[in-house]
Amino acid sequence: MAGKPSKHGTKWTAGDIKQLRQLAKNDKPTTSIAKSLQRTVRSVEAKAHEKKISLRTPN
Repeated sequence: MAGKPSKHGTKWTAGDIKQLRQLAKNDKPTTSIAKSLQRTVRSVEAKAHEKKISLRTPN
């Protein structure tokens, strides 16, 4: 079983959200965004939904 991401349980910073917006704008897959932000895919999806950031749809 894989370990938890290093930012597991930590609050999102303005920088994290800015990076999320940029990665989503560049059409990166959600899994890549999660890895870049050191967060879970579910966490990325939830924050994107909260901030109304459109994520790439899986093929």
